[in-house]
Amino acid sequence: RHAYVLGADAGLGTPKGDFSVASVVDRMPGELVAVWRARCDAGLFGAAVFDLGIFYNKALAAPEANPPGNTTVGELLDLKYPNMLKRPGLRDRTGLTASSVAAWGWRTDKASRPELIKAIRTALIPRGGGRPAFKCYDRDVYAELCIFQHTEGTHRAEAPPGRNDDCV
Repeated sequence: RHAYVLGADAGLGTPKGDFSVASVVDRMPGELVAVWRARCDAGLFGAAVFDLGIFYNKALAAPEANPPGNTTVGELLDLKYPNMLKRPGLRDRTGLTASSVAAWGWRTDKASRPELIKAIRTALIPRGGGRPAFKCYDRDVYAELCIFQHTEGTHRAEAPPGRNDDCV
């Protein structure tokens, strides 16, 4: 039986805004097996992530918990998704408890973003046999990975102006 991880990054749902993207990775052998990509609101995206996660053996869902992703996390909690990443012992400045939306999902910040980018980069580096640890067959994901770069001046890793990096 395969074990899957589902990353989910919600967009705002505006016609020309960022895409909401959910990616499912088979933990072994580290292969991207599904991508869901659309411009939709974060609540609808949460319902799509729920269905995708259930289909993939109740994949460990790690939705981004930053706005608007906190709406996606809330939808997954409302739907009682059975396998979501939880940050242990978390209490935010408003005093929310671990049962609140604030305790669930992946929080992207100044510390976690570089670590995530480093993990992606490491997975894409070819190993001894000349093959990367991560296998990607999706055209949009591959294209976005290829253009993802450090922007001069800001030293922020991102897509060039006018391009998307929602799948990264």
